Amino acid sequence: MQHHLNILRGRPWLLLLTLFAWLLPQQAAASYEDEPANYSVSLGGSNIVYIQAPVYDQTGADTWVYDGNLRVSVEGGATTDILHWSTEEDIPDDRTWVNCSFSTTADGFFDITLGNSRNIERLTKSKGRTLALTRNSDGRTFEFSAEWVVPYNLLGKKLKFSWYVKRNGNSATVRNREVPGLKEVTITMPEAAAKLAPILSTPMLNPKNPGVLELPWFLASDSITKAYYEYDDVFGKHHKEDINNMNSGTIVLDANVPHKDLRVVCNYKVRGDKGVYEIEGVSSSTQNVPLIHAPIGMIARPLGDTKAKVELTWSVPYPDDEDLMPTDFFVIQRSLTGKEEDFHTIAQEFYSKTTKKTTYTFIDSTLVEAIQADMLKNGGTLDNLTYRVRRAITKDWGWGADNNCATSTRCVVDNLHLQRVADYTAK
Repeated sequence: MQHHLNILRGRPWLLLLTLFAWLLPQQAAASYEDEPANYSVSLGGSNIVYIQAPVYDQTGADTWVYDGNLRVSVEGGATTDILHWSTEEDIPDDRTWVNCSFSTTADGFFDITLGNSRNIERLTKSKGRTLALTRNSDGRTFEFSAEWVVPYNLLGKKLKFSWYVKRNGNSATVRNREVPGLKEVTITMPEAAAKLAPILSTPMLNPKNPGVLELPWFLASDSITKAYYEYDDVFGKHHKEDINNMNSGTIVLDANVPHKDLRVVCNYKVRGDKGVYEIEGVSSSTQNVPLIHAPIGMIARPLGDTKAKVELTWSVPYPDDEDLMPTDFFVIQRSLTGKEEDFHTIAQEFYSKTTKKTTYTFIDSTLVEAIQADMLKNGGTLDNLTYRVRRAITKDWGWGADNNCATSTRCVVDNLHLQRVADYTAK
């Protein structure tokens, strides 16, 4: 030893070189996990972020990631972890695979490529996974790559990605160290396609479908997964009805009652460059459906005078609600026998929504002129006199029971006589 010192005496530069050579084997060279270039985040498609990061290095004193985290900040907001990974410790040098645990708290999903292979496994936030990664072709390092299919609500947003990675190893000089120098990356995601909305038409009458209003609707998508319509009735009760025809159809509602805040709601699917988004709860505009104010509760009351007049009274409900035809007529018909073939229109009564009138009255004063003797029983009783009233707008629906905008009633008129003066002169 003294001999060696004598050789170095007077050569300080040689002493430093010797000292460096003696220390060098005890310092660990930079591991695969320490190289910032091995961590990458990039845009991989219209809705994809591509990710790559190291896992394990078998060179010399083995090193491995035990706390790897990829983080993101959306539009300058708070930073949150979206992907975590950690691998098993100290595997044999001849091992060609390593177990790595993954978890995520992010929406969307991650397709993880298992190291140097073509095998891909999917990761979602519902459940973490431990996956076996194949060693790289250099025979010493392991890594993973992943595609994050970004959730729909982040499309069009500015995403700032950052890393927090801690690694461990067999050498005391590399244990429990945070990897320094990892770069932040900002990606602005492409805009999502504009959301589609159902179109709901205004109500219309169908001559072939008495008593109802029809409201056609459609959504310009061939991937509708669910559709329904909802409204509140006149009592405030909420109704929700599924629609079986998934692309378009017609909503059918009773014509004579109000329907408030009617709307169509749909779910449908949209494809990205990878994966499919289900867009939920897209709604048409709401509308209070105009109704046809129908005559109800009609009463026929004989007035009992010498003209044998009959007073008709009927009501109209929901005066504050809009009418499909704000001005119209009530058509009044009469049958002296009660038979369908004997009904004749005897009058029309004007209807206007703006008056908010709820009670209508009409007096039939032409009864005696229309009666024939054989219609009377016991010489003076008309027992099958029938009146009916309907909204003129519903003419194509007829007078049947399926026309809920029409009403009818019978009454009995007694003490009728049909005596006439056969001839007369006057002075």
